[in-house]
Amino acid sequence: MSDERGPAAPSDDPPKTAARCRFAGEAAQVSRARRFVAGLLGDNWPTADEVTLLTSEIVSNAVQHSGSGDGGGFEVAVLLEGRLIRVEVRDQGGSSVPQVADTGNGSDVLAGGRGLMIVDVLADRWGYEGGEHGRVVWFEIAGKPDD
Repeated sequence: MSDERGPAAPSDDPPKTAARCRFAGEAAQVSRARRFVAGLLGDNWPTADEVTLLTSEIVSNAVQHSGSGDGGGFEVAVLLEGRLIRVEVRDQGGSSVPQVADTGNGSDVLAGGRGLMIVDVLADRWGYEGGEHGRVVWFEIAGKPDD
């Protein structure tokens, strides 16, 4: 696995799907998606807190910035391979492109835009595929050897 930060292309050999679930594109569904992922990982997964936090950020973006939040829905898929976890959020697309916000002097951060910054810092890799008519935003985190 690459230790690069920022959007990356998915690996040639993706992890195996553990589970997937569909949700309505509503803000109230963010916590349900987080609980879905946390329930799959259980209490002993080494990076469970980071994975559930990043799931919340990506799902929130799907609801706020894609067609999913306009009466649509989104799907969360959890893929596992050894100690590697990959979470994919498939939304209904939109005109904007997922990118880390340029906060400049930092004043805009208080109004929002922290989601992909958090993903960029905590994920080993993340990226997206698709566009206006449907998109998948994903991240990967590996359990650390000392965990």
